[in-house]
Amino acid sequence: MLEGEWTEDLIVIAFPDLAHARGWYESPAYQRIVAFRTGNSSGDVILIEGVPPDHQATDVLTGGARRRG
Repeated sequence: MLEGEWTEDLIVIAFPDLAHARGWYESPAYQRIVAFRTGNSSGDVILIEGVPPDHQATDVLTGGARRRG
């Protein structure tokens, strides 16, 4: 830990896009087992729009993706 006081576990699942993530969460297969997770653990589920594979943290300083090449 470099900064802050993170005290919990973090699980990250990558999807091609937000629509696929929502589709997984709302799928009949996941909905059949979600009670096992919620009944045996506590935590939050957060869907976050990702960044392109070539994203660099400095892109936010320039207002968008920088030209690469």
